[in-house]
Amino acid sequence: MSPPRRRKDGSLKHVCLKLLHEYIGSNDAEVHLNEFSMRMGVERRRIYDIVNILEGFDVFSKKAKNVYVWRGLDGFLIKLHMLESFDVEDRRALKLFKFEKTPVLSKKKSLTYLSIRFLKNFCAQRDALGFKAMIKRFTLELNEKKCSGEAVDDKNVVRRLYDIVNVFKALGLITKQLTVSGKSDFYWQGSAGMVAQLDAINRQLETICVETEVAKVENVEASEVFGELSKKENVRGAELELRTSGFRVVKGGPLFDSEKFKLAVFQQSCKS
Repeated sequence: MSPPRRRKDGSLKHVCLKLLHEYIGSNDAEVHLNEFSMRMGVERRRIYDIVNILEGFDVFSKKAKNVYVWRGLDGFLIKLHMLESFDVEDRRALKLFKFEKTPVLSKKKSLTYLSIRFLKNFCAQRDALGFKAMIKRFTLELNEKKCSGEAVDDKNVVRRLYDIVNVFKALGLITKQLTVSGKSDFYWQGSAGMVAQLDAINRQLETICVETEVAKVENVEASEVFGELSKKENVRGAELELRTSGFRVVKGGPLFDSEKFKLAVFQQSCKS
């Protein structure tokens, strides 16, 4: 019986991080939402929420029903740099994203457009903001425009803003810190925070790849890896000695080189 899933495992931030880890280096990869939601153990609508938010920034594009293409984050990062160089009014006038250039009149894309507006509203925010202050400021801006002549549904906006903030936290755009009073303040980190987050994810992925490669070597019989050297009884011991003495790659260390690894084992065995 599998252990119960923790609440945070199903949070939008956690699921978005899983998605980033899986597709960050796979531009133009197809993402099948049904399959991904099953693997994550999360409702498909939650995956849709993440995709709808990121689709607004041209990170995803729709290919077919329940199938999207991951376009990568490089283009979004470039456009974010541009937005950060303008003031609020100029940012609102800019049309950098596909959904701005070719508007889609559908309620299904309301989260997509909210995400774009939220980004433009806060992408140069310098001061910390509590969530309530963020909601108040954003809903006032929305109600000034009044989409299609109707007032904004504040309750729906609050729920949607919470989703957007969680995805932005996964991207490193926003960080949350507890105040002395125990309340949470949000800080806009912008493109610099996103670059730092993506670098951290890439380092984690490199570490995982390295550990996988090392595990493969450890699990293969000496005769398969070292050929004639398998006749020497001390080869396995030398391998273990190298691993325990710091040869195994850790986070931030050098990339794993299987040939270098084999050579080091050979040299170590010859010393014995």
